[in-house]
Amino acid sequence: MLGEILRKPDEFKRFADEKALEFASLEDACITARYFPRDFEKEEARKLVDFAKEVEELVGRAFN
Repeated sequence: MLGEILRKPDEFKRFADEKALEFASLEDACITARYFPRDFEKEEARKLVDFAKEVEELVGRAFN
């Protein structure tokens, strides 16, 4: 859906396919942190933040 909104469906589909595990991990972290007490390891949190920045950059490029 994001690819369609950004009018770059192929680029986003390719990115989403390559990063499916990262998307799933980020979704799990979001749900877990919201509903269950859980401690995240520093390295785990860093990787998720780095991935979120990567998504932000992809979206930013779509608007340039």
